[in-house]
Amino acid sequence: MKEIEEEIKEETEEDIEEDEEINEEELKEEKIMKEKIKEEEEGITETEKEEKKEE
Repeated sequence: MKEIEEEIKEETEEDIEEDEEINEEELKEEKIMKEKIKEEEEGITETEKEEKKEE
């Protein structure tokens, strides 16, 4: 019984570590996407400003 409990405990700890790594990766990807969107929005704004100046 103790062996089974230890094995389950180890697997659970490994699963938690894997989940944390996945969450970190997802957060990094989400941050990158938000930065890209912000850059795109700022780029559009700058383009609009330039167009207005030309008119």
